Amino acid sequence: DVRNACEIFYSLYQESEGKDGYVSIEVSPYLAHDRKGTLREALRFDKAIGWENVMIKIPGTRTGF
Repeated sequence: DVRNACEIFYSLYQESEGKDGYVSIEVSPYLAHDRKGTLREALRFDKAIGWENVMIKIPGTRTGF
């Protein structure tokens, strides 16, 4: 679903020069205090989705920061 949404919004992303047209996906909050797990999951999402207009959100914890 995220890949399809990225494809749909990609022209908006390009036309806005990266100011709009993002599609977001979140790393599981169960990984909020697991730095390596969060990074591993974010990189997995990036590789699986493969669009530059994907925004991968990480939990807003001290570990996530």
